[in-house]
Amino acid sequence: MEGVQRVDFGDDVPPNYEAYPLHRAASMGNTINMIILLERGVSPNELNFDCLTPLHEACVRNRVECAEILLKVWSKCKYC
Repeated sequence: MEGVQRVDFGDDVPPNYEAYPLHRAASMGNTINMIILLERGVSPNELNFDCLTPLHEACVRNRVECAEILLKVWSKCKYC
């Protein structure tokens, strides 16, 4: 995607997270990438390979700011 900042999250994230950029950003606490992805239309309701949403990932890793962002987005969603 044009304009999305590439960020190295380190080696502690499984390689199959590449398919779920919002999940990865939420689990790593990367609010900037989360906001960019959400603004570009990435759904906050997608399930990953563990059947978790980005909100689940943020909560599991205690990423409070990420969870708050996702809750605000979800509360404005007409079809959630």
